[in-house]
Amino acid sequence: MKKLHSVIIIIMFVSGFFVSCNKKDDTINEPPEITILHPVDNDTVKAGGSFEMEIVLSDAGGLHQCVVEVHNNFDNHTHQAAKNAEITGEPWLYHRGYTFNGETSQTLHEVINVPLLIGNEPIARGKYHFYVTIEDIQGLMVLASKNIIIGG
Repeated sequence: MKKLHSVIIIIMFVSGFFVSCNKKDDTINEPPEITILHPVDNDTVKAGGSFEMEIVLSDAGGLHQCVVEVHNNFDNHTHQAAKNAEITGEPWLYHRGYTFNGETSQTLHEVINVPLLIGNEPIARGKYHFYVTIEDIQGLMVLASKNIIIGG
């Protein structure tokens, strides 16, 4: 009887091992994808003007959220404490968030207006980053960026 009990335990253990090894994982661990169609790298935009934004987002497991940001890149992101002496005016920051409901693809298309003034100060002209962050429903994140120039 004791021997039969041991055999049953071994059979249960081995069959449990095979069942757990054969279990298919339905989780998709691929990161989302970003394609920035507009703006193109080094586009120049006039202060007080506008530019077209077109971004294609995709993820086989489903999209969750996206942030589009434009921020200055005056120091090429060396993050020096002193402001570049050649830059005058107020740096511009654009920030917009989007939320999705698990769609597998989405195209964002809109026109972004560049201000002429920020408060009472003229917008600082120079190098800026157009920056996109996407997160899927599993929490995987991807970043993409383009350089733009805000000019006179």
